[in-house]
Amino acid sequence: CDHNLHASLVEGALRSPARTVRFRHNDLDHLERCLENCPPDEKILIVSEGVFSMEGDVADLQGIMKLAKPYGARVYVDEAHGIGVLGQTGAGAAEELGVLDEVDLVMGTFSKSLASVGGFVAGERAVIDYLKHTARPFVFSASLPAASVAAVSAALQIMKKEPERRLHLLRTANMLREELLARGFAVLPGQTAIVPVVIREELDLCRLCKALLEEGIYINPVLRPAAAQNLLRISCTAAHTEKHVERLVTTLDKTARALGIEP
Repeated sequence: CDHNLHASLVEGALRSPARTVRFRHNDLDHLERCLENCPPDEKILIVSEGVFSMEGDVADLQGIMKLAKPYGARVYVDEAHGIGVLGQTGAGAAEELGVLDEVDLVMGTFSKSLASVGGFVAGERAVIDYLKHTARPFVFSASLPAASVAAVSAALQIMKKEPERRLHLLRTANMLREELLARGFAVLPGQTAIVPVVIREELDLCRLCKALLEEGIYINPVLRPAAAQNLLRISCTAAHTEKHVERLVTTLDKTARALGIEP
């Protein structure tokens, strides 16, 4: 599994009796070496996020699929932050990169772009039937409320009928990146709705988030070791406008300077 997997995926791997091997983030050369070191009779599942939740970058799923085939490995992709953002129909990073039909298991959440609670795992019928009857967290949990499922269904219809929302979101996020870079902020590269800004010192990051909240702007701080660097993790939505971006950039620049935090 990728080194930068979300903590929930890591917890799942640790609960499994399977041997867990982590490869360096988005490093296909290291992944290949890990695959080479697997015993020939060992069943392999490569686990990656489509869009990584902290950094907002996209996995090289095309490269992962090419590596998986010679080793008979299956591929599991978490599309929590890709669904509703990437792909021609908003199905996520795997669709965006043209490998959706090749991925063995796709996992997603209803709590992001689908505005509800719960989640899903999609794959071959035999695999899903197996999970339904053997996955303890699923077997011993209650069904989702009907209202929550109805909200997901409605969100999927909107996503299908109004693709302009997704395109607007990507334009807004790209505009935000460009404006922040122009002001000298250290923005991690990416093309998704997650725009992470590197703030070197933990205390500075916490002070900045508190000051922004007092200005009516809520942004999540991400502290090491949750990510490799301390990040001001900005999340864009389809409801944000150019005016929102302008206000955020202006306020962030002014607040950072007032606190003596250099970009």
